Amino acid sequence: MLTLSANLQSSASIQQQIQNDLSKQTSLSGGSEPSSGPLVGATRDELLRRIRFLKCNNPLSSEVHALWNTLDSEPILNEKQAIWIVKTVRQSAPNPKFLVDGLGFDSSIWTDFNTCGRTVFVKELQAWINKVSERFPQLEIHNARYRQKRTHSVSSASNFFENPYLMTMPDKLHEECFDTVLVDAPKGFQPNHPGRQEAAYWAMQMAKRCMKDTKRPVYIFVHDAQRPIEQKIVEEMYVQKGGAVDSGSEEGRKAPANLLRLVVFNP
Repeated sequence: MLTLSANLQSSASIQQQIQNDLSKQTSLSGGSEPSSGPLVGATRDELLRRIRFLKCNNPLSSEVHALWNTLDSEPILNEKQAIWIVKTVRQSAPNPKFLVDGLGFDSSIWTDFNTCGRTVFVKELQAWINKVSERFPQLEIHNARYRQKRTHSVSSASNFFENPYLMTMPDKLHEECFDTVLVDAPKGFQPNHPGRQEAAYWAMQMAKRCMKDTKRPVYIFVHDAQRPIEQKIVEEMYVQKGGAVDSGSEEGRKAPANLLRLVVFNP
């Protein structure tokens, strides 16, 4: 198994850095640039303005902490999980390209935090895409087609692992390369749900293809990794193809549910 890239901290050290960052919060004042001070009480617009002034590789731990408290609805991912993802995305490349399998009314936060790069969302339900796009027209969202909706489901996932295949991505994304991927869709908590094995497999194949050109690692987060299929994706499919599983993980709001795991593919 390949080892973790030297430019990516382990989960344990990231968690320590999160605590350090949160204890050194900085905030806004008047003028052209934000200055230092506590972030408590800053509005969402003020926080977003601050983020635009910060260096591209700044992990934004304090800003994620503050912005998380301004969300209208409670996201499934918790604050520490978000900090881990944002830190990884922003330090993955000079102009990070971030792919999110999944879409919701909290999705705009990923675009807000990736100020120096590009954030792309894929979702299989066009009606839901239209609904989210109406509220957040600035998001780049594409419709993806999962063959497993017709041929495989959670209840028959073993068939997919024996004979995996690529999902149908939009033409614009077919040959695209991404530095970080969050596999958080489609649904996979009922036997008749399609599951995330196809999205996860596409992410892995993309990583193997793109590393040949970029010479950079590709980071893949798998959400709900406490479930049997997601465990198999991380511990068998990814590891057997050269992925290095991060030594840590981050539990969601209802432990052990919503577990987040990270796998790194190194060139």
